Amino acid sequence: MGRLTLLRRLLLTAATLGLVVIVGLVAQRAALLGQGDDSAEWRIEADVALTGFRLDQVGEEGMELRLSAAGARLTEEARRVDAEGLDLIVFKDGLEALRLTADRGDLELDSGTISVRGDGAPATLTVAGGPTVTAPAMIWNPDDRTVRTQGGAAITGQGLLATGATAVASLADESVRLSGTVEVTWTR
Repeated sequence: MGRLTLLRRLLLTAATLGLVVIVGLVAQRAALLGQGDDSAEWRIEADVALTGFRLDQVGEEGMELRLSAAGARLTEEARRVDAEGLDLIVFKDGLEALRLTADRGDLELDSGTISVRGDGAPATLTVAGGPTVTAPAMIWNPDDRTVRTQGGAAITGQGLLATGATAVASLADESVRLSGTVEVTWTR
């Protein structure tokens, strides 16, 4: 899904008045893009702190995304949302395909990329009907619909423990791949 489509389809909800600022920015950006101005700049007048944050995105090909956080901060210069207590759910054809949870994370407003990291506990990726992946940090890439780990990875499920340097979960081919020096343990 293109970046312009992402910006046009953003739906933000929050439990504080900071929502008005964000919705105004998204509406302003979408209006400028709708007029053919692809160079339109985001205009954030101040940093905005939110208690409770939720972003819903309806995409093409049966894809939906729901990002929620216990707290968030929209920063003026960085053009990103810094979040705490982050929960990202990606739906495919109306069913939960994967869930990514972490103590902290960042949403890049221009690209839609979401970077997450644990703060003591690892970031966790749960694949529907499949394994659980844990790592110190992970990145959701909306363009190729993948989650890539950083700092090592562990995959668990049905008596299996596999560790390696990097894991990549792909929604396109519904797979999780582990690379680097891999060690696998299986118990009944």
